[in-house]
Amino acid sequence: MVIGGVTMKRMLPLLIVLILLAGCAGGNQPRSVEYAAVDNLVTRLSEIMRTGDSGRLPEVLAAQVNVSGAIKTKEEYIREFEDARLFIKSVERYDFTNREIVLGDNVAVVEVWITAEMTLLLAGRVYGEGPGKFEVKKFADGWRFTGIDINVEPRNK
Repeated sequence: MVIGGVTMKRMLPLLIVLILLAGCAGGNQPRSVEYAAVDNLVTRLSEIMRTGDSGRLPEVLAAQVNVSGAIKTKEEYIREFEDARLFIKSVERYDFTNREIVLGDNVAVVEVWITAEMTLLLAGRVYGEGPGKFEVKKFADGWRFTGIDINVEPRNK
């Protein structure tokens, strides 16, 4: 068969490539959108931790959060966050790197490496590193943290 001067036999490889590309682009799109949404949520929490902007915490937390094994309401977590910030003069760095996101249908587990550098009112400049693990769940209005486990022990630099 000849189409526009090109035989079907010569067009077949091109058609196969186009079909495969369409499958890759369309088939995984919803999953990659969800992955990006979870990754963005983790970035937002890192920014909140760095800036101390507790006013943004309600947008990233579920109504109840498992914090290192203790169930807290969103309001309790925010209050404790604000109390802890009273002892921090400045935060120079609070990064979540080496992210590993395991995405399920409406839940995800995220493991990160945390690097923090800050100046405390009573202890001066401190530095810390350690693992963090988060559980997030998809609600009607988006992804929210349902579990936060941060294991960073500060030490003087």
